[in-house]
Amino acid sequence: MIGKLDRSRRPGAANYMVVLLLTGILVALVVLIAVLVTQRGSEGTTPTASPSGAASPAVVGENQIVLGKDLPSPPKSPKPVDDPDRIKETLREGKTYEAILKAGVVAQVEDKAWGIKKVVNLAYAAEMQIDRTIEKNDGKRVVELRHFVTSRNVKLLCDVGAVTIDLGPPGVLLLSALEYLQPGTIGAVALAKPIAERILGSGAQEAAKSEATKAVAQVNTLSGKRVRITYVDGVGVEAIETVGCTLTQEERDFIFGTAVLSDCAIWDLKKAVGERWQVDGSQLSGLIDPSLRASTSGELEFVRDVDGQESGKPYAALRVEGGSLSLNSSDASTRRIGSFTPAGTIRFSLTDKFVERAKLVGRFIIESVSTDHILFETSFRSRPTLTVEYACKIR
Repeated sequence: MIGKLDRSRRPGAANYMVVLLLTGILVALVVLIAVLVTQRGSEGTTPTASPSGAASPAVVGENQIVLGKDLPSPPKSPKPVDDPDRIKETLREGKTYEAILKAGVVAQVEDKAWGIKKVVNLAYAAEMQIDRTIEKNDGKRVVELRHFVTSRNVKLLCDVGAVTIDLGPPGVLLLSALEYLQPGTIGAVALAKPIAERILGSGAQEAAKSEATKAVAQVNTLSGKRVRITYVDGVGVEAIETVGCTLTQEERDFIFGTAVLSDCAIWDLKKAVGERWQVDGSQLSGLIDPSLRASTSGELEFVRDVDGQESGKPYAALRVEGGSLSLNSSDASTRRIGSFTPAGTIRFSLTDKFVERAKLVGRFIIESVSTDHILFETSFRSRPTLTVEYACKIR
């Protein structure tokens, strides 16, 4: 019977069974590889597409030069410094200025990420490091190679008592737990505990222990990109050149709006102790979270306090005592997104002639943000407080 059964089998049926078996093994291997790749690329995080559903297209190609005069809506020209020696000593040719900006917001909110309509506490932290290498500076025209080393942010939602933000020591990045995320990634962090412990002051332990605490992270698409910026005193950014990267329209417009000579505009070395003056808001864009893609306008009032000294180096102490910054999106519609009314201090190095430290705290009003930002569909139920810390050093 066995021999008879063997003779009755069709070779095609046997081949079909082998194909099915091999196909199943292949599918299993593909799934396994996909799981391993996903785990390596997103340890503790579930990356998702941006809420808008599509990435913005590039409008500037690799190693391409774009002139400011060719933009549909060029930024307004800044007030000239008209002091070549001052410009050259503030941005020294051949030096690299490493700047780290950190910002934090706390408020009570209703947020879609929570899943139910309930008021919870939000702690939002953002940070950026940029390295500015001054390639040329003749006192009128500055050529700067700008490297956006990193730009990332995270929002923490927790159903605990009042919380405060802790941005850590000046000049030290605090969101290193997000380093594995690729630029443009938005994802729900699977383990919110390390985020809570890292960015919260009061309420950190309670939030870290609660299983209901949620965290969502985002890495700015500018992270890792390099651009060469040519800036002319009294004109603004004359041209930008991509260096091995591309730029979206929002990124391009954001960079064209940058204030390269902001340190000169904030203080001109001739102000006496107790003297007051106003600074145009456009010169303070470097103190705003870059993920908001916002240009700044308005005006802040400064006063010079008594000078100080640290590690043998003297500095001028400047205090913000009035005014407000308006924040507008940098896209073609220039849609208003809010305002910042700060108070705080800025430390200006009398040795190296640049702003080396700043801390501002104040009321932050958010009217709207882009649909691809993690604060989109966050409804604020209390008045947000924004804390900004800036630190810069030469190397």
